[in-house]
Formats: sequence, structure tokens, C-alpha cells
Amino acid sequence: MLRVAVVATGVAVCLTSAIGLAETPDPAAAEALFRAGREYAEARDWSNACPMFLESNRLDFALGTLMNLAACDDHFGKVASAWGRYREVLDSLPPGDDRRPFVAESVARLERLVPRLRVFLTASAVEGTIVTRDGIELGEASIGADLPVDPGEHSIAVAAPGRFTRHYPVTLAVGQHLTLHAEAGEPIVPKALPTGGGRRTAAWILGGVGVSALSVGALLGVYALSERSASDALCTNGVCRDQAALDRYDGAKSTALETDVALAVGALSLGVSTYFFVTSMTAARPRAITASLRLTSSGIGLTW
Repeated sequence: MLRVAVVATGVAVCLTSAIGLAETPDPAAAEALFRAGREYAEARDWSNACPMFLESNRLDFALGTLMNLAACDDHFGKVASAWGRYREVLDSLPPGDDRRPFVAESVARLERLVPRLRVFLTASAVEGTIVTRDGIELGEASIGADLPVDPGEHSIAVAAPGRFTRHYPVTLAVGQHLTLHAEAGEPIVPKALPTGGGRRTAAWILGGVGVSALSVGALLGVYALSERSASDALCTNGVCRDQAALDRYDGAKSTALETDVALAVGALSLGVSTYFFVTSMTAARPRAITASLRLTSSGIGLTW
């Protein structure tokens, strides 16, 4: 297959043989897309032309299409991408090809404009540190290398085991060379139980919650006993005289359950409050604690 390739300046018109590199090449569709892209390019409509060239090249690789993609990158100021594509074309053209002078001149022109970014890791980097540039991981050989990038904004991220990821936003101008010394963020420290004054404050707060809950539980308990006594006079073994008596009986049982919950919350809060208060008065290292609450027919059981 032959394709006509007119590059960025519109002065080079050439023919090239298609080289099928796609897993499932479709030369006919690639040719149609290429011609449509050329029509847009001749009308200076690069926004529509470039996607056509990209899809054409995906379906059936051809040097002419690659040259037009390089022209697209050059037009949109992506000088590093354009430089890389022109280099690929130049390396693929046979000696004596009449396109070589234009492509070689484009490579030389763009090489002077390509920004370069060099990323170093500081000496404090730990094993397993990963560096990415715009989401693409930089391998060991890329660290410290003077790598070409397109002008504009880029994001460098450094992640390491046990540390927060640190991001470095950088902006490069045309032809700028920048060196960045990067490192991961601060160590991730697990949150510990409050100590000293913090424990005493927590103890007072939990103590207040515990006393309030026990007070509410006591009031509910008195009310539940009163309702249970009244309902017993109207019900025998759960069988009540009428619906009103049954509602009063059910209400007494519900209130009794609420009483148990309030007393349980109060007991647990006071227990934890006591632990915080006692440990805040000592210099012993805090230890992890667990508390469990058991509701039984004989009362409330709290274990540590």
C-alpha cells in the first residue's frame, strides 16, 4: 500500500510503503482514515486531523502516517513527542531516501527545543521506593537520567513503604533543563491512645457520660418497675384483660430493655474512664486494652 504523507510545513509530499505492525492490521480502514486526516490537515484543522492519523497508524503502521503524527505533535507544541517520532522515522528510512533531509532537519530543530528533566532520589531513600512521572513509573536506569519531556506541567510522585507519598509539581518551558532532588514523605505513624493530660481529659469526659447514662438508667428502672407492678395487676402470665392492659405490659418490657442498655453504657464508660485516669497518673507505657460487656439474667458483667 502507498500513502501520501505531507508533513507539518506542508512542503514535503512523499510516498511510503505501509509496515503492518498492529496485531490485527486493517490496511483498507487505515488508508481511508489517513486520507481523511490529510483533508483535515490541508484545511489546517489539526484537531480533527490528528485523531485520524493516530487511528490509522494503530490499524496499520506506516512511516508516512508516523510523519504526520510528528507534525501533529509539533503543531500542538509537544516538541519532545514530535522529536521522538521524527527520530523513529529517521532511523527507519533507508539510505538515499529523499525524505531523510527533511526529517533530519526536523530532528535537529526540535532537539534544541526539547525540555529535559532529571530526577534524583535523596540519600534517605529506602528500599522499595517508587518514582513516577505523570503516572508512569521511572525504572532504576531512568533515575538520574536527563530525559526529554514535553513543555508544560508534570507531576513527580515518590512513594516508599511506611511513608506518605510526596508529589512534586513541575513546569518546564521550551528548551529548559531541570534537575529535581526528590524523596518520599514523612513516616506513617500509627495513632496511639491518648497519654498524660489527654488521658485525663478523656477520663473526665467518659466519666461524665457514664454518670449520665447510669442516672438515666436508674430513672428508667424506677419507671419500668412501676409499670411492671401496674401491669401485673391487669395481666396474669402474660395474658391481659384487654388491649390497654397488653399495651401497658409491653411498654414495661420495652422500658426494662432501655434500662439495661443505659446501665450497660454507663458501666462501660465509667470502666474506661477509670482506666484512663489511673494510667494517666503513671509513667508506664500504655498498652492496648479490650473491654467486653456481658448482659445476663443476674446483672451486668464487665471484663478487661
